[in-house]
Amino acid sequence: MEQKDWDRFDPYTYLEDNYKTVHSADVITMARMVEKYIEIGKNDNVILEVGSGPNLLPILIALPFAKSITVIEYGQINLDYLNLCKNHIPIVFKKWIKVLKYLYPQIYQRFNFSIEIQKKLNINFGTVYALPSDCYDIVSMHYVVESITNEKNQFDKGCKSVSNALVHGGTLMASFMLGSNGYSVSELNFPAIGIEVMDIHKSFGGFMRDLQFIKSKSIRKGYDGIANLIAKKI
Repeated sequence: MEQKDWDRFDPYTYLEDNYKTVHSADVITMARMVEKYIEIGKNDNVILEVGSGPNLLPILIALPFAKSITVIEYGQINLDYLNLCKNHIPIVFKKWIKVLKYLYPQIYQRFNFSIEIQKKLNINFGTVYALPSDCYDIVSMHYVVESITNEKNQFDKGCKSVSNALVHGGTLMASFMLGSNGYSVSELNFPAIGIEVMDIHKSFGGFMRDLQFIKSKSIRKGYDGIANLIAKKI
């Protein structure tokens, strides 16, 4: 798809369709990320969020553990939305903050999201295929490389770029739609490639070690399930 197509992406409809309701698969992803941040045991990580779209949730999760969070996003309408979020966290994500506070009160109960997001979040235009190399302690990426193309070589290219963005020993936290046949937002169709866990393992296996997957059932039409991956840069 061309730049002009991604600039027609409707963030408000997307969030209404995907984040208005708290689903168990989303809570699994959330909890797995928090537990990994706790295990890493640092609050000064340099973090990259790849292709977030309008999804603020991984950023909110990461804030207490971050020195800085850099978002690299391709769609201008999503960049505009994220900049609005930086100044005012939308209602749709306030319910997710409540979930974080309930599950991990020792971390999030007294945490001031509104102040910290302004201090730590940097929002930049860019593409997953051209990320800076050897820069980040942690890379977070959710439903990106399989959801922007239907070509396997482009999927592999994105996985390599994401791996290269990590410093040696850095951590990848990622989520993937399995068996997706594409998706639509406000009647605009977007591409996807129908990958399985084996495909993800092959694409990252040459760059990452200790690949750990958890699979969840699909909660919406158009795909077979979700795979959460945590791995370390070789």
